[in-house]
Amino acid sequence: MSVEVTQLSGVPARIVGLEAIPASSGEARRFVTELTEEWGLARLAEEAALCATELATNAILHTRERFVITVRPIGEGVRIEVMDGSPHRLPVATPRTGAAVDLTTLGLSGRGLQIVSAVASRWGMFTTYRAKTIWAEVTGESNESPSEPILILERPGPRSPDAVELLFLGLPTRAAVSSGIQVEDVVRGVQLEFSKESARPDDRVSRLFDLLDRTASVRLSGRHAALLASAVGDSYFDFNVWTEVDALVGLGELSSFLRDIADVLAVPVARPSDEVNEFREWLNEETSRQLTGVTPTQCHLPA
Repeated sequence: MSVEVTQLSGVPARIVGLEAIPASSGEARRFVTELTEEWGLARLAEEAALCATELATNAILHTRERFVITVRPIGEGVRIEVMDGSPHRLPVATPRTGAAVDLTTLGLSGRGLQIVSAVASRWGMFTTYRAKTIWAEVTGESNESPSEPILILERPGPRSPDAVELLFLGLPTRAAVSSGIQVEDVVRGVQLEFSKESARPDDRVSRLFDLLDRTASVRLSGRHAALLASAVGDSYFDFNVWTEVDALVGLGELSSFLRDIADVLAVPVARPSDEVNEFREWLNEETSRQLTGVTPTQCHLPA
């Protein structure tokens, strides 16, 4: 099987696209095992590979279409994401308790997420109207009980009469993927910091999550498009989206917030690279141009 791998500039992440065939579960397992060993995380190889296998198998069985795996180190652990184009097909973990537990524990469907919840220190799912991503973080920390998922689910619905259509041409794939990863790192850092009993979120943290909520639809849709482009080796991609003006305004505010994130929040998070800042600045400028009725222009940033 032909596997295309992308190393992101300045971001230790690898991305691969796989077909929805049985052999891809084994490919996913080998892919993650090799990376954890390469990154000096061999102690996590077995658990990380198990999560990757279960998430890949879930995509193969329930979506039956090409899917994308992203793997990257996080602190002393590793994060695995599996993305597919079926947001309407949400997996459900097999119940561990209840009136029919004697039957559900005998079945195979839904067992994969049980395994992920038992092995992963954190896991969750987010969807847009175009795609679904299930992720898991493996750190080697033992779980006293299965971890609960973190969910961000957008349900498809009628388009708002206030929605506008934007078309972004020639977006650099590496910068777009790096931008999404930096946002994830910020969210993860804040979530971990304020999961401590002694920590209390302040107005700045509330402001960050308000902006993340306002922009989730367009932001995550763009991230999915970038990952799909990376998985097939495209250096550039076009992105067409319908969204509300309020979300676009929020993206501009979020970009400014993230640019100065290390100074704004008393949480150890990474600053965006110059490449990411330039990419976000162009997106904001192009958005403003298109909202005034200007024809979409090709992005000038290098791959």
